[in-house]
Amino acid sequence: MSISNLEEETAFLIEAYTRFRHAYANGCGPRNLAPYEHVEFPTKTPMHLSMFREMAGEFLRELANELNRLDGYIEQLSTWSETYQAYDTQEKMCLMMEFIEPLATLAFGQPATLRARLIYCVSHTSHQANLFSVDSWDESKLPKDEAINFKNMHSCSEHWPEFESFMVAFSNLDDEDWKALTRGFRNKYHHRIPPRFEVGQTQFVSRQTGSEGKTSYSFGFCEPIPLRDFIEPLRAQHSAARACFDTYSEMLKAQWNTINIS
Repeated sequence: MSISNLEEETAFLIEAYTRFRHAYANGCGPRNLAPYEHVEFPTKTPMHLSMFREMAGEFLRELANELNRLDGYIEQLSTWSETYQAYDTQEKMCLMMEFIEPLATLAFGQPATLRARLIYCVSHTSHQANLFSVDSWDESKLPKDEAINFKNMHSCSEHWPEFESFMVAFSNLDDEDWKALTRGFRNKYHHRIPPRFEVGQTQFVSRQTGSEGKTSYSFGFCEPIPLRDFIEPLRAQHSAARACFDTYSEMLKAQWNTINIS
């Protein structure tokens, strides 16, 4: 259909979104939702352990929120990737700008977001547990929030047995294969020019600097990301993050049992 004014665009978007929601409701498969309040702490907590308990409770809740949000994004993108195909070029562009691109941008950035959030959360709760279980551990072992990184998470957690299982899952989250597959989308979106979704090319000129400082330029382009081909890789990233959540939960239980000695 021809879309020439705001009224026609509004009518089209309402019709298309209604079609999408019906397809989504009828075709959405089983959800892999993270649980809430699955790690139980006693109602009364010793004062010196209250920081650990409050951090653990908040971190688990917020991680579950992000995981479940990503799970929903993936299923919505899966539906859009199919319903989108029925429209003409102008309609597709309208749907892309209004619904699909914002959703895809968030979903494709979530693996990196979850990885960074896990580093922050695991570092803090392991640090708190260490204060009451590891000889000579003190506040100097963890830097300020803005400086917390992978090395801090590892040094804070490496002596907890459950951390080994956590690291197996963590190694698959926002890994090099995912970055290469998405052509560095998340980093380029925030700092450069990212590939587009479904249609449109970017990155027509590239600049390279060699090891000896020699600079060269090349012409080419970056193809768009076809959403249909990325639903399963996105699900794999969600599964990796979900496994991190589960093993983190087990580590929190072990830490609590270790430090909560009456």
